[in-house]
Amino acid sequence: MGIWNERVNIAQDYYNPVRTSVLIRSNDLLSYCLFEEENHRYRTSDYIWEVNEKGNLIGKDTETGRVCFTWQPHGSQFTIHTLVPDNALKFRIKRPPSLAKESILDSLGFDTSWIEIIK
Repeated sequence: MGIWNERVNIAQDYYNPVRTSVLIRSNDLLSYCLFEEENHRYRTSDYIWEVNEKGNLIGKDTETGRVCFTWQPHGSQFTIHTLVPDNALKFRIKRPPSLAKESILDSLGFDTSWIEIIK
């Protein structure tokens, strides 16, 4: 956690406030949740640190036991587990009607002379 925490400290020293935008997407890429949160400095002593069964270092809140951090050393990924606030913006992208390829090409005035096939 040292390197990441140091990056937060540097950002806090030069810019205040520092905020993070969080975008969560569904697997089908159609539903999303968006919110912002203020970054703050973390004290490593506020967490219990242990290695989980996958070999990742996790940090649990000393008061609640909730997992707050996961560091995957093999992938060099550090995750901060954040609770999604009730006021987060949730939205869905509606699929537009399917368009026929020919009608799109016709609307563009496509002509086969635009393409040269090289053998």
